Amino acid sequence: MGIKGRGTTLLAVTVLGLGTVVATPVLARSTLPQAQVVRVEAQLYQEKVECSGVIEMPLLHQVTRSYAVVPQEVCVQLGDLVQQGQRLLLVDREASLAAGTTKNSAASTDSQEEAAKAALSQLPESYRQIAESMGLEDSLLAASGENTETDPAQQTMKTIAGEVLAPISGVVLECKAQAGVPSDANSALLTIGDTSQYIARVTVGEEDISSVQLGDQAIIQGSGFDGRSYQGIVSSIAPVAQRQSGSVVVEVEIQLIEPDSWIKSGFSAQATILTGEPVRRMILPYEAVGQDEKNQEYVFVWKDGALRRQTVVTGLETTDGIEITEGLQEGEVVVLSPEGFQENTAVRLEG
Repeated sequence: MGIKGRGTTLLAVTVLGLGTVVATPVLARSTLPQAQVVRVEAQLYQEKVECSGVIEMPLLHQVTRSYAVVPQEVCVQLGDLVQQGQRLLLVDREASLAAGTTKNSAASTDSQEEAAKAALSQLPESYRQIAESMGLEDSLLAASGENTETDPAQQTMKTIAGEVLAPISGVVLECKAQAGVPSDANSALLTIGDTSQYIARVTVGEEDISSVQLGDQAIIQGSGFDGRSYQGIVSSIAPVAQRQSGSVVVEVEIQLIEPDSWIKSGFSAQATILTGEPVRRMILPYEAVGQDEKNQEYVFVWKDGALRRQTVVTGLETTDGIEITEGLQEGEVVVLSPEGFQENTAVRLEG
């Protein structure tokens, strides 16, 4: 809205991209061409690398026992949140003892027979022929299966606990235990993921990986986060690259800081890794910088109601715009899309 005073109209000019509003005197002539402008301002800028990947739980705990277990009751299911010390399984001790004794007896007999055969094979040929002719070989093998009650593996079955408790707090990611079904010794009954720690496993293109360092800060977002974003730290960089969908990438792990219940393993993740130190740069939108037939880059600076062409030197190209290293000063007003204007053109700034 114009503000009249002393015969001059003042227009409010919105500075695009920077959110700054300036009041600039212009000629109130409807016949003048309109121009959108941006004010030149230096701002802190930090280089960044955009990448994507998936959320994972790095710490998984497999719940096992050194003996066969027959669950009487499975107290949790896939996806349940559990606390350290919470009951996971109620164990049928007698059935577990019987299952373990049967399996260990068979295993012990097999191993002793193998040992007896190995011992016989070490005898000189003449002695072995005598043993075979006298039927001693079968007697030795039969004797090897006796006295299995003192086998140490069987003795441990007497220490079977009546329940299996959660070793850590977390979420049940896998549950192989089934009521009434024996499990093998040392096999995983359940797998629990530690919900206090999550990582974003992302891939960075070979052209950007040299700027990524351990300890770099990162911002992680995702479609499953309900608009939330999380801070992270680069915790691991793979020592070798890999080819993925025709591109060469390097795997990077980002440790999430203070994850909450919204984070789930398997969610897709978009990460912005902040690299290097923040520096002050003058960044203009790409459409503010023109290039002539001699490949000379320039801008049109608005001054005293008209445009003045100014040659510039550009630097860093970013996702937000291009850096101006020479030719402009802070506070100057630059026209967007300079190709549509000429030197000394009087313009009406678009409000």
